[in-house]
Amino acid sequence: MKAALFVLASVGLCSTAASAYPTMIRHGYTQCVSCHTDPSGGTLLTEYGRAQSQLLLSSRWGRAEDAEASAASKFLFGVLKTPDALTLGGWVREGYIWNTVDGKLVDNRELHMRTSVAAEVRVGSVRAAAELGYASAGAAHLATVTREQDSGNLVSREHWIGLAFADSTGLVRAGRINVPFGLRNIEHTSFVRSATQTDINEDQQGGIAIALTRESWWLSRVRSATMCFSRRFSSSSPFSLRASLTSMPPYLLRQR
Repeated sequence: MKAALFVLASVGLCSTAASAYPTMIRHGYTQCVSCHTDPSGGTLLTEYGRAQSQLLLSSRWGRAEDAEASAASKFLFGVLKTPDALTLGGWVREGYIWNTVDGKLVDNRELHMRTSVAAEVRVGSVRAAAELGYASAGAAHLATVTREQDSGNLVSREHWIGLAFADSTGLVRAGRINVPFGLRNIEHTSFVRSATQTDINEDQQGGIAIALTRESWWLSRVRSATMCFSRRFSSSSPFSLRASLTSMPPYLLRQR
């Protein structure tokens, strides 16, 4: 035990500084709201966000560096045209487990991870968004709309209505909302996600959120109505506050 503590102490004393930054910062995007309908990022992409996802994150497969986004970046690959006020999106994620031990099959089953559609509507300064999907039995319990015990359920991970202000750099909204911190990927098994209850598969909270975005900083506060939900939130703080000051590494600034 003493040897283990000595090793850990040595590693801590000899370690050097480490830094990290969101992927899009190196492309000059310091705020999530540039591409997402949610000011804190994740979930539904705007039309502009879809285009940037294709241009900056997807494999280019021989396309020229200055090529414009194609119709494939649009909802349903551009087959269904939507009005400017409406943003649509969806997710389908399936998996399959095939596990053998000593040549014997011990686990063989399909994994239904996510199937849902989402929409956001903008009319003047009014914003409204919702997501509706399907979850297999026992999954995404906190987000379920129906309450079937032995079969799948309809789920709504987020639904809210809000009002934009300050030239659309601010947004106040009420409903079921992602907490304004934590990882925005779907890996709900990550310890950092389960320990902080920021799993975007089901750990959204109901309440009122205020977000204000500027070029170099972002502020969000959520007042959660924890009394309306499962006992899982009974010990959670009803307040959530995040303030973020963004500074780009010098070598990234030189590249811009």
